[in-house]
Amino acid sequence: MEIVKKSMHLTCSKGKSISQITIDDDFNVPDAKEDVERIVKYDGNVQTEPMRISEDKAAIKGKLVFRVLYGEGNAIHSIKGSIPFEELMNIDGLLPSDEARLSYELEDLTITLINSRKISIKAVLTLIVEAERTQEEEAGIEISEDNDIQYMTSRLIFTPIAIKTKDTCRIKDELELSGNKPDIAEILWEQAQLRSMEIRPMEGKLGLHGELFLFVLYKAADENNSLQWTEHNIPIACTIDCAGCQEDMIPYIRLSLSGNDIEVRTDFDGEQRILGIEYVIDLDICLYEEQQAEIMSDVYSAVKDMEPVTKKIPYEQLLLRNSAKCRAADRLKLGKEQPRILQICNSSGSVRIDEVQAAPDGLNVEGAVYVSLLYAALDDKEPLQMLDGILPFSHKIEAPGITQDCIWHLECGLEQMNAVMTNSDEIEIKAVITLDALIMRQLEVEIITNLTAKPYDEEKIQRLPGIVGYIVKPGDTLWKIAKNFYSTVDSIKAINELKDDKIRPGDRLVLMKKVEEL
Repeated sequence: MEIVKKSMHLTCSKGKSISQITIDDDFNVPDAKEDVERIVKYDGNVQTEPMRISEDKAAIKGKLVFRVLYGEGNAIHSIKGSIPFEELMNIDGLLPSDEARLSYELEDLTITLINSRKISIKAVLTLIVEAERTQEEEAGIEISEDNDIQYMTSRLIFTPIAIKTKDTCRIKDELELSGNKPDIAEILWEQAQLRSMEIRPMEGKLGLHGELFLFVLYKAADENNSLQWTEHNIPIACTIDCAGCQEDMIPYIRLSLSGNDIEVRTDFDGEQRILGIEYVIDLDICLYEEQQAEIMSDVYSAVKDMEPVTKKIPYEQLLLRNSAKCRAADRLKLGKEQPRILQICNSSGSVRIDEVQAAPDGLNVEGAVYVSLLYAALDDKEPLQMLDGILPFSHKIEAPGITQDCIWHLECGLEQMNAVMTNSDEIEIKAVITLDALIMRQLEVEIITNLTAKPYDEEKIQRLPGIVGYIVKPGDTLWKIAKNFYSTVDSIKAINELKDDKIRPGDRLVLMKKVEEL
Protein backbone atom coordinates (compact mmCIF):
# COMPACT_ATOMS: atom_id res chain seq x y z
CA MET A 1 0.00 0.00 0.00
CA GLU A 2 1.32 3.40 -0.99
CA ILE A 3 -0.43 6.76 -0.74
CA VAL A 4 0.28 9.07 -3.67
CA LYS A 5 0.49 12.73 -2.67
CA LYS A 6 0.21 16.06 -4.44
CA SER A 7 2.00 19.20 -3.30
CA MET A 8 -0.28 22.23 -3.12
CA HIS A 9 0.66 25.91 -2.84
CA LEU A 10 -1.92 27.43 -0.45
CA THR A 11 -2.44 31.01 0.73
CA CYS A 12 -4.42 32.11 3.77
CA SER A 13 -4.96 35.41 5.58
CA LYS A 14 -2.92 35.94 8.74
CA GLY A 15 -4.61 39.12 9.89
CA LYS A 16 -4.78 42.88 9.53
CA SER A 17 -3.52 45.69 11.71
CA ILE A 18 -4.45 49.38 11.54
CA SER A 19 -2.60 52.18 13.28
CA GLN A 20 -2.98 55.95 13.24
CA ILE A 21 -0.07 58.26 13.93
CA THR A 22 -0.14 62.02 14.37
CA ILE A 23 2.48 64.20 12.76
CA ASP A 24 2.94 67.64 14.30
CA ASP A 25 6.06 69.62 13.49
CA ASP A 26 7.31 73.06 12.55
CA PHE A 27 9.38 73.79 9.47
CA ASN A 28 11.79 76.68 9.09
CA VAL A 29 11.87 78.35 5.70
CA PRO A 30 15.37 77.92 4.18
CA ASP A 31 17.54 81.04 4.21
CA ALA A 32 17.72 81.09 0.42
CA LYS A 33 13.92 81.30 0.14
CA GLU A 34 11.76 84.42 0.26
CA ASP A 35 9.50 85.24 3.20
CA VAL A 36 6.09 83.61 3.42
CA GLU A 37 3.23 86.12 3.53
CA ARG A 38 0.39 83.74 2.67
CA ILE A 39 0.01 80.07 1.79
CA VAL A 40 -1.61 79.49 -1.59
CA LYS A 41 -1.58 75.71 -1.94
CA TYR A 42 0.04 72.67 -0.35
CA ASP A 43 0.08 68.92 -0.65
CA GLY A 44 1.90 65.90 0.72
CA ASN A 45 2.68 62.29 0.06
CA VAL A 46 4.13 59.41 2.04
CA GLN A 47 7.32 57.56 1.20
CA THR A 48 8.19 54.38 3.10
CA GLU A 49 11.14 52.06 3.32
CA PRO A 50 10.74 48.26 3.01
CA MET A 51 8.97 46.85 6.08
CA ARG A 52 10.99 44.84 8.57
CA ILE A 53 9.03 41.77 9.64
CA SER A 54 9.73 39.88 12.86
CA GLU A 55 7.66 37.61 15.08
CA ASP A 56 4.31 39.31 15.76
CA LYS A 57 5.74 42.68 14.65
CA ALA A 58 5.98 44.87 11.55
CA ALA A 59 8.39 47.82 11.75
CA ILE A 60 7.58 50.75 9.46
CA LYS A 61 9.84 53.65 8.70
CA GLY A 62 9.18 56.51 6.30
CA LYS A 63 8.66 60.21 5.83
CA LEU A 64 5.93 62.69 5.02
CA VAL A 65 7.06 64.77 2.03
CA PHE A 66 5.25 68.10 1.71
CA ARG A 67 5.23 71.02 -0.71
CA VAL A 68 3.98 74.57 -0.23
CA LEU A 69 3.14 77.16 -2.85
CA TYR A 70 3.15 80.57 -1.21
CA GLY A 71 2.92 84.28 -1.94
CA GLU A 72 5.15 87.21 -1.10
CA GLY A 73 3.38 90.32 -2.26
CA ASN A 74 2.10 89.45 -5.71
CA ALA A 75 5.05 87.10 -6.34
CA ILE A 76 4.67 83.31 -6.06
CA HIS A 77 7.31 80.89 -4.70
CA SER A 78 7.48 77.29 -3.49
CA ILE A 79 9.29 75.24 -0.84
CA LYS A 80 9.36 71.57 0.08
CA GLY A 81 10.47 69.48 3.02
CA SER A 82 9.97 66.19 4.83
CA ILE A 83 9.20 64.86 8.31
CA PRO A 84 10.37 61.34 9.29
CA PHE A 85 8.21 58.86 11.20
CA GLU A 86 8.47 55.34 12.62
CA GLU A 87 5.81 52.90 13.83
CA LEU A 88 5.88 49.37 15.25
CA MET A 89 2.66 47.45 14.55
CA ASN A 90 1.49 44.22 16.18
CA ILE A 91 0.00 41.29 14.25
CA ASP A 92 -0.48 38.13 16.31
CA GLY A 93 1.06 35.09 14.66
CA LEU A 94 3.09 37.08 12.12
CA LEU A 95 6.32 35.36 11.06
CA PRO A 96 9.31 36.68 9.07
CA SER A 97 8.42 34.22 6.29
CA ASP A 98 4.89 35.67 5.86
CA GLU A 99 3.89 38.10 3.13
CA ALA A 100 2.93 41.52 4.50
CA ARG A 101 1.62 44.45 2.49
CA LEU A 102 1.55 48.05 3.66
CA SER A 103 -0.96 50.68 2.59
CA TYR A 104 -1.52 54.13 4.00
CA GLU A 105 -3.91 57.05 3.92
CA LEU A 106 -2.77 60.61 4.52
CA GLU A 107 -5.62 62.32 6.32
CA ASP A 108 -6.21 65.86 7.55
CA LEU A 109 -2.98 67.40 6.24
CA THR A 110 -2.96 71.00 7.42
CA ILE A 111 -0.16 73.50 6.79
CA THR A 112 -0.48 76.93 8.38
CA LEU A 113 1.65 80.02 8.69
CA ILE A 114 3.33 80.71 12.05
CA ASN A 115 5.42 83.65 10.86
CA SER A 116 7.18 84.70 7.69
CA ARG A 117 10.04 82.20 8.34
CA LYS A 118 8.17 79.28 9.91
CA ILE A 119 5.20 77.07 9.02
CA SER A 120 3.30 74.41 10.97
CA ILE A 121 2.66 70.93 9.50
CA LYS A 122 -0.01 68.71 11.05
CA ALA A 123 -1.34 65.45 9.67
CA VAL A 124 -2.98 62.18 10.62
CA LEU A 125 -1.50 59.14 8.88
CA THR A 126 -3.35 55.81 8.85
CA LEU A 127 -1.15 52.75 8.32
CA ILE A 128 -2.65 49.39 7.32
CA VAL A 129 -0.68 46.13 7.29
CA GLU A 130 -2.29 42.99 5.79
CA ALA A 131 -0.47 39.70 6.28
CA GLU A 132 -0.83 36.46 4.35
CA ARG A 133 0.91 33.13 4.65
CA THR A 134 1.72 30.95 1.66
CA GLN A 135 2.83 27.41 2.41
CA GLU A 136 3.24 24.02 0.78
CA GLU A 137 0.94 21.19 1.87
CA GLU A 138 0.97 17.58 0.67
CA ALA A 139 -2.41 15.88 0.35
CA GLY A 140 -3.20 12.28 -0.57
CA ILE A 141 -4.78 11.93 -4.01
CA GLU A 142 -4.87 8.13 -4.57
CA ILE A 143 -3.82 4.69 -3.28
CA SER A 144 -1.53 2.53 -5.38
CA GLU A 145 -0.67 -1.19 -5.17
CA ASP A 146 -3.76 -2.19 -3.16
CA ASN A 147 -7.05 -2.94 -4.90
CA ASP A 148 -8.86 -3.72 -1.62
CA ILE A 149 -8.70 -0.11 -0.43
CA GLN A 150 -11.58 2.12 -1.49
CA TYR A 151 -11.08 5.88 -1.58
CA MET A 152 -13.23 8.84 -2.55
CA THR A 153 -11.92 12.11 -3.95
CA SER A 154 -13.32 15.61 -4.00
CA ARG A 155 -12.29 18.61 -6.04
CA LEU A 156 -10.47 21.37 -4.16
CA ILE A 157 -10.46 24.80 -5.84
CA PHE A 158 -8.00 27.25 -4.32
CA THR A 159 -6.44 30.58 -5.29
CA PRO A 160 -2.91 31.02 -3.97
CA ILE A 161 -0.45 33.85 -4.56
CA ALA A 162 1.60 32.85 -7.60
CA ILE A 163 3.84 35.92 -7.89
CA LYS A 164 4.68 38.56 -5.28
CA THR A 165 7.19 41.19 -6.30
CA LYS A 166 7.79 44.91 -6.83
CA ASP A 167 8.87 46.77 -9.94
CA THR A 168 8.95 50.21 -11.51
CA CYS A 169 7.94 51.75 -14.80
CA ARG A 170 9.59 54.95 -16.05
CA ILE A 171 7.70 57.49 -18.11
CA LYS A 172 9.97 59.78 -20.13
CA ASP A 173 8.86 62.46 -22.54
CA GLU A 174 9.54 65.93 -23.90
CA LEU A 175 6.59 68.31 -23.89
CA GLU A 176 6.53 71.53 -25.91
CA LEU A 177 4.61 74.61 -24.90
CA SER A 178 1.74 75.63 -27.15
CA GLY A 179 2.40 78.58 -29.45
CA ASN A 180 0.44 81.09 -27.38
CA LYS A 181 2.46 80.44 -24.22
CA PRO A 182 5.54 82.54 -23.29
CA ASP A 183 8.92 80.93 -22.54
CA ILE A 184 9.66 79.43 -19.15
CA ALA A 185 11.79 81.30 -16.63
CA GLU A 186 11.15 79.12 -13.56
CA ILE A 187 8.93 76.16 -12.68
CA LEU A 188 6.95 76.97 -9.54
CA TRP A 189 4.68 73.92 -9.17
CA GLU A 190 3.90 70.64 -10.89
CA GLN A 191 1.05 68.24 -10.23
CA ALA A 192 0.97 64.75 -11.73
CA GLN A 193 -1.83 62.17 -11.47
CA LEU A 194 -2.35 58.69 -12.87
CA ARG A 195 -5.76 58.28 -14.49
CA SER A 196 -7.70 55.47 -16.20
CA MET A 197 -5.00 52.92 -15.36
CA GLU A 198 -5.43 49.32 -16.51
CA ILE A 199 -3.11 46.38 -15.91
CA ARG A 200 -3.31 43.18 -17.93
CA PRO A 201 -1.33 40.01 -17.23
CA MET A 202 0.42 38.61 -20.29
CA GLU A 203 2.80 35.73 -20.93
CA GLY A 204 5.95 36.65 -19.00
CA LYS A 205 5.02 40.31 -18.62
CA LEU A 206 2.44 42.87 -17.52
CA GLY A 207 0.75 45.36 -19.81
CA LEU A 208 0.25 48.85 -18.33
CA HIS A 209 -2.11 51.34 -19.98
CA GLY A 210 -3.56 54.68 -18.96
CA GLU A 211 -2.48 58.29 -18.85
CA LEU A 212 -0.40 60.68 -16.80
CA PHE A 213 -2.11 64.03 -16.32
CA LEU A 214 0.45 66.80 -15.74
CA PHE A 215 -0.09 70.40 -14.65
CA VAL A 216 2.83 72.83 -14.52
CA LEU A 217 2.71 76.36 -13.08
CA TYR A 218 5.62 78.53 -14.10
CA LYS A 219 7.03 82.03 -14.06
CA ALA A 220 7.22 83.33 -17.61
CA ALA A 221 10.34 84.80 -19.22
CA ASP A 222 8.57 88.03 -20.12
CA GLU A 223 9.02 91.55 -18.85
CA ASN A 224 6.47 91.09 -16.08
CA ASN A 225 7.47 87.55 -15.06
CA SER A 226 3.77 86.68 -15.40
CA LEU A 227 2.28 83.52 -13.99
CA GLN A 228 1.50 80.91 -16.63
CA TRP A 229 0.46 77.29 -16.64
CA THR A 230 0.30 74.38 -19.02
CA GLU A 231 -1.49 71.00 -18.94
CA HIS A 232 -0.65 67.76 -20.72
CA ASN A 233 -2.17 64.28 -20.98
CA ILE A 234 0.65 61.81 -21.52
CA PRO A 235 -0.48 58.36 -22.73
CA ILE A 236 1.01 55.36 -20.95
CA ALA A 237 1.42 52.11 -22.90
CA CYS A 238 4.25 49.92 -21.72
CA THR A 239 5.10 46.37 -20.71
CA ILE A 240 7.02 45.18 -17.69
CA ASP A 241 8.87 41.87 -17.58
CA CYS A 242 7.34 39.55 -14.99
CA ALA A 243 8.82 36.04 -14.90
CA GLY A 244 6.18 33.35 -14.56
CA CYS A 245 3.25 35.64 -15.37
CA GLN A 246 0.39 34.11 -17.37
CA GLU A 247 -2.63 35.65 -19.06
CA ASP A 248 -5.17 33.91 -16.82
CA MET A 249 -3.64 35.12 -13.55
CA ILE A 250 -5.65 37.43 -11.33
CA PRO A 251 -3.92 40.77 -10.67
CA TYR A 252 -4.01 42.76 -7.48
CA ILE A 253 -1.52 45.55 -8.15
CA ARG A 254 -1.09 48.89 -6.42
CA LEU A 255 0.30 51.81 -8.38
CA SER A 256 1.87 54.98 -7.02
CA LEU A 257 3.99 57.80 -8.38
CA SER A 258 7.30 58.16 -6.62
CA GLY A 259 10.37 59.79 -8.13
CA ASN A 260 9.93 62.63 -10.55
CA ASP A 261 12.30 64.81 -12.53
CA ILE A 262 11.17 67.79 -14.55
CA GLU A 263 13.49 70.30 -16.19
CA VAL A 264 13.31 73.12 -18.68
CA ARG A 265 15.08 72.52 -22.00
CA THR A 266 15.70 74.70 -25.04
CA ASP A 267 14.07 74.08 -28.39
CA PHE A 268 15.74 74.33 -31.82
CA ASP A 269 15.57 78.12 -31.61
CA GLY A 270 17.35 78.18 -28.25
CA GLU A 271 14.19 79.21 -26.38
CA GLN A 272 13.18 77.56 -23.11
CA ARG A 273 9.94 75.98 -24.31
CA ILE A 274 10.52 72.29 -23.70
CA LEU A 275 9.66 70.37 -20.53
CA GLY A 276 11.75 67.24 -20.08
CA ILE A 277 9.95 64.90 -17.73
CA GLU A 278 10.71 61.56 -16.09
CA TYR A 279 8.26 59.97 -13.66
CA VAL A 280 8.59 56.66 -11.84
CA ILE A 281 5.53 54.48 -11.28
CA ASP A 282 5.98 52.01 -8.42
CA LEU A 283 4.15 48.70 -8.81
CA ASP A 284 3.39 46.52 -5.79
CA ILE A 285 2.58 43.33 -7.68
CA CYS A 286 0.52 40.43 -6.40
CA LEU A 287 -0.75 37.84 -8.89
CA TYR A 288 -3.11 35.05 -7.86
CA GLU A 289 -3.66 31.84 -9.80
CA GLU A 290 -6.77 29.69 -9.56
CA GLN A 291 -5.84 26.00 -9.20
CA GLN A 292 -7.67 22.70 -8.77
CA ALA A 293 -6.75 19.35 -7.26
CA GLU A 294 -8.61 16.06 -6.79
CA ILE A 295 -7.75 15.03 -3.24
CA MET A 296 -8.82 12.05 -1.14
CA SER A 297 -11.67 12.93 1.18
CA ASP A 298 -12.45 9.46 2.61
CA VAL A 299 -10.93 5.97 2.60
CA TYR A 300 -11.82 2.50 3.85
CA SER A 301 -11.30 -1.16 3.10
CA ALA A 302 -13.72 -4.07 3.24
CA VAL A 303 -10.95 -6.44 4.35
CA LYS A 304 -8.90 -4.37 6.82
CA ASP A 305 -9.31 -1.48 9.21
CA MET A 306 -8.00 1.78 7.72
CA GLU A 307 -7.11 4.76 9.91
CA PRO A 308 -6.42 7.92 7.90
CA VAL A 309 -4.09 10.59 9.32
CA THR A 310 -5.73 13.95 8.61
CA LYS A 311 -4.86 17.62 8.91
CA LYS A 312 -7.06 20.72 8.72
CA ILE A 313 -5.61 23.53 6.64
CA PRO A 314 -6.99 27.02 5.85
CA TYR A 315 -6.95 28.35 2.31
CA GLU A 316 -8.33 31.10 0.10
CA GLN A 317 -10.66 30.67 -2.86
CA LEU A 318 -11.52 33.44 -5.31
CA LEU A 319 -15.14 34.51 -5.10
CA LEU A 320 -14.87 37.17 -7.79
CA ARG A 321 -13.01 40.14 -9.17
CA ASN A 322 -15.19 43.08 -10.11
CA SER A 323 -14.30 46.47 -11.57
CA ALA A 324 -16.96 49.11 -11.00
CA LYS A 325 -17.37 52.82 -11.69
CA CYS A 326 -19.44 55.46 -9.98
CA ARG A 327 -19.97 59.19 -10.36
CA ALA A 328 -19.83 62.08 -7.93
CA ALA A 329 -20.82 65.68 -8.56
CA ASP A 330 -21.33 68.86 -6.59
CA ARG A 331 -20.87 72.60 -6.70
CA LEU A 332 -18.24 74.36 -4.63
CA LYS A 333 -18.96 77.91 -3.58
CA LEU A 334 -16.43 80.49 -2.43
CA GLY A 335 -16.62 81.98 1.03
CA LYS A 336 -17.52 85.62 1.41
CA GLU A 337 -13.93 86.64 2.11
CA GLN A 338 -12.34 84.68 -0.73
CA PRO A 339 -11.33 86.55 -3.89
CA ARG A 340 -13.59 85.88 -6.89
CA ILE A 341 -12.56 83.52 -9.69
CA LEU A 342 -11.07 84.78 -12.93
CA GLN A 343 -10.02 81.43 -14.34
CA ILE A 344 -9.46 77.85 -13.12
CA CYS A 345 -5.81 76.90 -13.37
CA ASN A 346 -5.86 73.30 -12.15
CA SER A 347 -8.16 70.79 -10.50
CA SER A 348 -6.85 67.69 -8.75
CA GLY A 349 -8.44 65.08 -6.54
CA SER A 350 -7.85 61.98 -4.50
CA VAL A 351 -10.27 59.21 -3.56
CA ARG A 352 -10.60 58.07 0.03
CA ILE A 353 -12.68 55.13 1.22
CA ASP A 354 -14.39 55.71 4.56
CA GLU A 355 -16.27 52.42 5.01
CA VAL A 356 -16.68 49.09 3.24
CA GLN A 357 -19.30 46.59 4.41
CA ALA A 358 -20.46 43.24 3.10
CA ALA A 359 -24.14 43.29 2.17
CA PRO A 360 -26.40 40.74 0.50
CA ASP A 361 -24.77 40.03 -2.88
CA GLY A 362 -22.40 42.96 -2.74
CA LEU A 363 -19.99 45.36 -1.07
CA ASN A 364 -21.33 48.72 0.09
CA VAL A 365 -18.64 51.35 -0.35
CA GLU A 366 -18.78 54.81 1.22
CA GLY A 367 -16.16 57.40 0.41
CA ALA A 368 -15.36 60.83 -0.96
CA VAL A 369 -13.30 62.61 -3.59
CA TYR A 370 -11.15 65.27 -1.94
CA VAL A 371 -10.87 68.09 -4.46
CA SER A 372 -8.22 70.81 -4.60
CA LEU A 373 -8.59 73.71 -7.02
CA LEU A 374 -6.01 76.31 -7.97
CA TYR A 375 -7.50 79.38 -9.61
CA ALA A 376 -6.49 82.80 -10.87
CA ALA A 377 -8.31 85.43 -8.82
CA LEU A 378 -9.81 88.80 -9.67
CA ASP A 379 -7.27 90.35 -7.31
CA ASP A 380 -3.89 91.57 -8.56
CA LYS A 381 -2.46 91.56 -5.04
CA GLU A 382 -3.30 87.87 -4.50
CA PRO A 383 -3.38 86.45 -8.04
CA LEU A 384 -3.53 82.76 -7.07
CA GLN A 385 -5.98 81.13 -4.68
CA MET A 386 -6.86 77.63 -3.54
CA LEU A 387 -10.30 76.14 -3.00
CA ASP A 388 -10.85 72.74 -1.37
CA GLY A 389 -13.98 70.63 -1.39
CA ILE A 390 -15.37 67.15 -0.80
CA LEU A 391 -17.56 65.08 -3.13
CA PRO A 392 -19.13 62.22 -1.16
CA PHE A 393 -20.19 59.05 -2.96
CA SER A 394 -21.65 55.64 -2.21
CA HIS A 395 -21.76 52.58 -4.44
CA LYS A 396 -22.61 48.91 -4.25
CA ILE A 397 -20.16 46.58 -5.97
CA GLU A 398 -22.02 43.49 -7.14
CA ALA A 399 -20.65 40.37 -5.42
CA PRO A 400 -23.10 37.44 -5.42
CA GLY A 401 -22.31 34.92 -2.69
CA ILE A 402 -20.31 37.26 -0.45
CA THR A 403 -20.42 36.62 3.31
CA GLN A 404 -19.02 38.32 6.40
CA ASP A 405 -16.24 35.71 6.46
CA CYS A 406 -14.86 36.84 3.11
CA ILE A 407 -11.91 39.17 2.84
CA TRP A 408 -11.62 41.80 0.14
CA HIS A 409 -8.97 43.99 -1.40
CA LEU A 410 -10.23 47.27 -2.81
CA GLU A 411 -8.30 49.68 -5.02
CA CYS A 412 -9.81 53.04 -5.93
CA GLY A 413 -8.82 55.79 -8.31
CA LEU A 414 -9.99 58.65 -10.49
CA GLU A 415 -10.81 57.96 -14.10
CA GLN A 416 -11.56 61.59 -14.80
CA MET A 417 -12.48 64.85 -13.08
CA ASN A 418 -13.77 68.09 -14.58
CA ALA A 419 -14.14 71.54 -13.03
CA VAL A 420 -16.27 74.20 -14.73
CA MET A 421 -17.00 77.76 -13.60
CA THR A 422 -20.71 78.48 -13.29
CA ASN A 423 -19.98 82.07 -12.19
CA SER A 424 -17.23 83.99 -10.44
CA ASP A 425 -17.93 82.43 -7.04
CA GLU A 426 -19.01 78.88 -7.92
CA ILE A 427 -17.44 75.86 -9.59
CA GLU A 428 -19.17 72.66 -10.66
CA ILE A 429 -17.15 69.46 -10.13
CA LYS A 430 -17.84 66.12 -11.80
CA ALA A 431 -15.75 63.02 -11.16
CA VAL A 432 -15.74 59.37 -12.24
CA ILE A 433 -14.35 56.98 -9.61
CA THR A 434 -13.00 53.49 -10.32
CA LEU A 435 -13.43 50.73 -7.72
CA ASP A 436 -11.58 47.45 -8.28
CA ALA A 437 -12.53 44.70 -5.82
CA LEU A 438 -10.87 41.32 -5.34
CA ILE A 439 -12.93 39.15 -2.97
CA MET A 440 -11.71 35.88 -1.43
CA ARG A 441 -13.53 33.18 0.52
CA GLN A 442 -11.76 32.04 3.70
CA LEU A 443 -12.18 28.26 3.82
CA GLU A 444 -10.80 25.18 5.56
CA VAL A 445 -10.31 21.64 4.26
CA GLU A 446 -9.33 18.38 5.95
CA ILE A 447 -6.69 16.57 3.93
CA ILE A 448 -5.44 12.98 4.29
CA THR A 449 -1.69 12.93 4.73
CA ASN A 450 -1.09 9.26 5.59
CA LEU A 451 -2.78 5.89 6.27
CA THR A 452 -2.34 3.07 8.73
CA ALA A 453 -3.92 -0.40 8.32
CA LYS A 454 -4.59 -3.23 10.75
CA PRO A 455 -6.69 -6.41 10.59
CA TYR A 456 -10.39 -6.26 11.44
CA ASP A 457 -11.68 -7.81 14.67
CA GLU A 458 -12.66 -11.23 13.23
CA GLU A 459 -15.12 -12.00 16.02
CA LYS A 460 -16.97 -8.74 15.37
CA ILE A 461 -17.04 -9.39 11.64
CA GLN A 462 -18.29 -12.96 12.04
CA ARG A 463 -21.25 -11.74 14.08
CA LEU A 464 -22.42 -9.54 11.18
CA PRO A 465 -24.81 -11.10 8.65
CA GLY A 466 -23.21 -11.93 5.30
CA ILE A 467 -26.19 -10.64 3.33
CA VAL A 468 -28.84 -8.11 4.32
CA GLY A 469 -31.69 -6.13 2.82
CA TYR A 470 -31.48 -2.33 3.23
CA ILE A 471 -33.93 0.52 2.65
CA VAL A 472 -32.22 3.76 1.54
CA LYS A 473 -32.61 6.66 3.98
CA PRO A 474 -32.44 10.44 3.31
CA GLY A 475 -28.80 11.54 3.03
CA ASP A 476 -27.53 8.08 2.07
CA THR A 477 -25.03 7.57 -0.73
CA LEU A 478 -23.67 4.34 -2.13
CA TRP A 479 -20.31 5.25 -0.64
CA LYS A 480 -21.71 5.63 2.90
CA ILE A 481 -23.71 2.40 2.63
CA ALA A 482 -20.75 0.41 1.27
CA LYS A 483 -18.45 1.71 4.01
CA ASN A 484 -20.93 0.92 6.81
CA PHE A 485 -21.63 -2.60 5.55
CA TYR A 486 -18.01 -3.59 4.69
CA SER A 487 -18.75 -3.75 0.99
CA THR A 488 -17.82 -1.75 -2.11
CA VAL A 489 -19.77 0.59 -4.37
CA ASP A 490 -19.04 -1.62 -7.38
CA SER A 491 -20.27 -4.71 -5.53
CA ILE A 492 -23.56 -3.03 -4.54
CA LYS A 493 -24.13 -1.79 -8.09
CA ALA A 494 -23.42 -5.21 -9.54
CA ILE A 495 -25.69 -7.13 -7.12
CA ASN A 496 -28.55 -4.66 -7.50
CA GLU A 497 -28.01 -4.09 -11.24
CA LEU A 498 -27.59 -0.32 -10.83
CA LYS A 499 -26.39 1.59 -13.89
CA ASP A 500 -25.07 4.59 -11.91
CA ASP A 501 -24.54 5.85 -8.35
CA LYS A 502 -27.96 7.49 -8.05
CA ILE A 503 -30.22 6.22 -5.25
CA ARG A 504 -33.34 7.67 -3.65
CA PRO A 505 -34.87 7.38 -0.18
CA GLY A 506 -37.06 4.29 -0.06
CA ASP A 507 -35.03 2.29 -2.59
CA ARG A 508 -34.42 -1.33 -1.52
CA LEU A 509 -30.92 -2.76 -1.81
CA VAL A 510 -29.33 -6.14 -1.24
CA LEU A 511 -25.98 -5.81 0.55
CA MET A 512 -23.25 -8.43 0.85
CA LYS A 513 -20.23 -7.87 3.06
CA LYS A 514 -16.92 -8.43 1.33
CA VAL A 515 -15.16 -9.47 4.56
CA GLU A 516 -17.14 -12.72 4.42
CA GLU A 517 -14.19 -14.14 2.49
CA LEU A 518 -12.09 -13.84 5.67
